[in-house]
Amino acid sequence: MTSFIQTPLFVYAIYALYKNLRPAYPILALYGAHAATTILPCIAHFLQTPVPCTTKHLVSAMPCLSSHQQCVLVGLYGVFLVIALLITVDMGVRSKAWIQKALDAEKVKAE
Repeated sequence: MTSFIQTPLFVYAIYALYKNLRPAYPILALYGAHAATTILPCIAHFLQTPVPCTTKHLVSAMPCLSSHQQCVLVGLYGVFLVIALLITVDMGVRSKAWIQKALDAEKVKAE
């Protein structure tokens, strides 16, 4: 999924932001939301993995994490979650302002 959806959108996002392409704002808001909803289950999984690893986990080959590993993973993935959420909010606000400006211009034109 990442290589077919998120990677091409990431490349497009860089180009669109560099060129300040306003029609890309809603697409980038969706991209940020998609990335955030992909990362959130990963963090939830890390938080639900048993801590600490016991002999029972090691013998039965059950996945487990030490508390340090859990903190590192949540911290690393958390940064990407925050960035994705910031993209979503920023592009949503920009989209709303851009659409409102177009609606106001249309209203003035109609009068």
